[in-house]
Amino acid sequence: VADTMVSTLNVTFSFMYMLHSHWPFGELYCKISQFISALSVCASVFSLMAISIDRYMAIMTPLRPRMGKSVTLCVAFTIWLVSIIFSSPYLMVWTIADLEDRVVCYPKWPDG
Repeated sequence: VADTMVSTLNVTFSFMYMLHSHWPFGELYCKISQFISALSVCASVFSLMAISIDRYMAIMTPLRPRMGKSVTLCVAFTIWLVSIIFSSPYLMVWTIADLEDRVVCYPKWPDG
């Protein structure tokens, strides 16, 4: 799901931005596209981590019963919730700036 999100909601727009060095999609989509990018990376990494832990447990304790459907759904929900929390700062810091000949989408981190 995370990879599909990136390919449909991020790749085309980022390609156009890199090709023309101009962001014509507005500030809202600047924030959303960067959020989706970070969200998909987090969700993919955490999913691979959960799969690795599951495989480790299956090898180390082969006689122990596997996780049930409700536990699996809880793990998936937790992965997405934590990914959203970790990615949410991107919604606050990415913005656009009107330069002389183009508009750029960039992170404007607060000073401090």
